[in-house]
Amino acid sequence: MIHQVMIHALPVPVVNGPEAACQYQSELVYADEGEGNTYFWEIVGGTITAGQNTGSVTVTWDEPGTGSLNMVETNEFGCSGSTDYEITINPAPAPAIDGNALVCANSEQVTYITPLNDGNTYNWTVTGGEIVSGADANEVVVNWGGNGQGTLSLVETNTVTTCSAAA
Repeated sequence: MIHQVMIHALPVPVVNGPEAACQYQSELVYADEGEGNTYFWEIVGGTITAGQNTGSVTVTWDEPGTGSLNMVETNEFGCSGSTDYEITINPAPAPAIDGNALVCANSEQVTYITPLNDGNTYNWTVTGGEIVSGADANEVVVNWGGNGQGTLSLVETNTVTTCSAAA
């Protein structure tokens, strides 16, 4: 007696998405090209924020170093294939504003500084006053306005990785 067996092909999962990301970068999408199959994702170095059990996941990467996604794809016949996808997680800058948080109305030439990191860019913004100098440097000088609350913000960007962070 002959028993015929149907042999089904294994899925060949392929993950598409960024190969490098910035620490704490969110809303990054990784996806498989297949349709109609079921999926299971595991992550190292980050968090899946949406899409588990679908062909596309949204990820936030955590600590710098190497992260990875493992995806198992199962077809309608129960045949499974898996793949690992490595991601380089670049460190985010860590700007910290140092300077006087309490000033008198109409104070002039008040200096604020953040540590200098060669190759990084700096973008300061102010409300309730005006930047006198250093809007694109690690040190900024501000003339504050009248009574009330002012804010000073900074975005530091690494020009090599394009990773940025705000303070």
